[in-house]
Amino acid sequence: MRCRRGMCFAWTAMITGYAQNQRVDIARKLFEVIPEKNEVSWMTILMGYTQSGRMKEASELFDAMLVKSVVCCNAMILGYGQTGEVDNARKVFNWMREKDEGRWSAMISCMKGKDYSLKLWICLLLCREKALHQIFPS
Repeated sequence: MRCRRGMCFAWTAMITGYAQNQRVDIARKLFEVIPEKNEVSWMTILMGYTQSGRMKEASELFDAMLVKSVVCCNAMILGYGQTGEVDNARKVFNWMREKDEGRWSAMISCMKGKDYSLKLWICLLLCREKALHQIFPS
């Protein structure tokens, strides 16, 4: 069954509303019954999980995604960073083929904690080496 024009938008808006209000379980139930899932609906439920720190569910959903957009990858990196799972964030980062400013920024944000100061320094050096020095001038 396909969504009629405008109906996918309405479904995704409801999912967004529940997810933003920490009602991710209800958002997920809506996501499961949406007649046609698109990139925006996938991203919306994924971000609901990552923003509420539910990385196990986010990871399962991310693994099930056929197309992993930049926004979804960044959401996973930041979600892992917020829950202290920097190694998992690094796995998503390393999996990504191209690394632009947003991806580097997401990874660097994960490593701002005191236990990762050396890794952060190395990441900054690599970032600079990859010709992104316009963001991180010397």
